[in-house]
Amino acid sequence: MKNRKMLDFKAMAIFARVVEHGSMTKAASNIGIAVSAVSSAINKLEQTYQVKLFNRSTRYLELTDAGKVFYQGCKTMLEGAESAEVALEEVREQPNGVVKITMISSVANTIVITALSNIKKLYPSIQYELNLTDDLTGFLEQKPDIIIWGEDSSFDDSRLISFKLAELNLITCASNEYLSRSIPINHPHDLIQHCWLGGHNERANWKDLHYSHSKLGDFKLTPPINTYCNNVLALLSLAKKHLGITIRADIEIENELRDGQLTHILPGWKLKNKFPLYLITLNRTQPAKTRVTIDEIKKQFNFYIDM
Repeated sequence: MKNRKMLDFKAMAIFARVVEHGSMTKAASNIGIAVSAVSSAINKLEQTYQVKLFNRSTRYLELTDAGKVFYQGCKTMLEGAESAEVALEEVREQPNGVVKITMISSVANTIVITALSNIKKLYPSIQYELNLTDDLTGFLEQKPDIIIWGEDSSFDDSRLISFKLAELNLITCASNEYLSRSIPINHPHDLIQHCWLGGHNERANWKDLHYSHSKLGDFKLTPPINTYCNNVLALLSLAKKHLGITIRADIEIENELRDGQLTHILPGWKLKNKFPLYLITLNRTQPAKTRVTIDEIKKQFNFYIDM
């Protein structure tokens, strides 16, 4: 191997980001530099090592065999740098800094907020940036520290580390006003005759609702969803405005049930369907600010499971 005064770690890091994002344009946007600077870094590496790292076309980038080998080394280098950064964070007395959390909007007013409130009391130097969404398109480019989401199958990326927080209980509900002016519901079969509200991502999940009664047995149905909405909080508002029946996680509608804004339909019939909720991170090693946040969120969900 030739002697070099200094390896071009910056160019190697840029190369790794290009591989991860699949294009120079996306990598440049993520890093915060010009596309020309990204292209220049790649060209410099190829000239330095006298190898071709990518097969380029107008539509895609494809790693060469040399590029694949080189990427593994660059990836290891970046992981080492991240570990070094975490080690520096550890020597500080108090966890501090910004923690970016992306989560499904339906859990915004639930256990997660209780956890963050507890952490702020212990570590006031920690700041939170919350991104409430029902669409994770492009979420990796935003580089959140923590993602709280349902349906683990939505994530097909080997870089993500997933932990199941809980299997949330689901409740069939509607407003009292809607129920008072509609066909009486005495059995799950009666639900088929009603208006249903659902999210776009619930089309597949609700194809087979499984109700179970301790004495009357089981009953399955596919609800006739009349109104779809791409935002869970808006969907909840539609239910409270008497537009139909919906199914929500119990922790999502605790306040609405207690205040009488929504009513639990057929409480004697339990839904066997569950809503799996996951905590997802982009790295196995976390700085103190992220680690204490994750630990408190897990702690609060353990309380929920034990209830």
